[in-house]
This record gives sequence, structure tokens and C-alpha cells, in this order.
Amino acid sequence: MIDETVEILQAIKPQPRGIRELAETLHHRPATVIATLRRMEDQGLITFESQASSGKGRPKKIPQITDLGEAYLMRATEVQRTMLKARQTDFDSVVTDLERKQRLIERGSHPHTLFVELRETLVAIRDAN
Repeated sequence: MIDETVEILQAIKPQPRGIRELAETLHHRPATVIATLRRMEDQGLITFESQASSGKGRPKKIPQITDLGEAYLMRATEVQRTMLKARQTDFDSVVTDLERKQRLIERGSHPHTLFVELRETLVAIRDAN
């Protein structure tokens, strides 16, 4: 849902696009695009501007990005960049730490208690020198 919102905001920011054109550009079904656009309008990320059609029929509704939509897109871009900074080794390290914590708990030890004991031991060693 967040990815679809960001995709649409990125698509309409440089140039306004109709719903059909958005669906084709993003390779989504028009119904999906319409539902997402309605949700985005409710959230205040976009507004719709009516554009007279060249022939008969009702005017086209062209989504326009709002100031809130601009801010949302900017923040989402920052978050994506931050996520890219994480390396696989960072994730592996977290998994390893969680596995160690789980083993301590399974053996009846509380990780925080062990940390406090270790700290007290290290302070005692430091003070003895």
C-alpha cells in the first residue's frame, strides 16, 4: 500500500496524468489505481482537477500532488535511502544476537541480569588494576 502510494506520487509529480495513463505507466489495473487514489485523496496527499475532455463525456479527473503529498514523498524517499544503507551483515548480526538471547532465555538466564553481572565483573577488574 505504501509502495503504491509512493509510485503514484512519483508518477504524477513531474507531470499530471489521467487515471488510465497512470494505470498503464505503473502496470496496475485501473480499479487498483482508482482505489489507491481515493484513499490518497482522503489522506490529503492529492486533489483532483477537472480537465475538459476533447469530445463528449464528462471531464477527466487529473490527480494533483498536494503539499502534504510532497512532504510524504520526500520522507518516503529518505526512508528508502536509509534502508539501503543497511547491509546484509547488519541483518545477520541482529539475527545472531537474537538467537544468542533466545538460547540464554531457554537455559533459564535473563540477558539483562547477565549483562549487569558482566559489567560489575569488568568494573571490579578495572578497579583492581
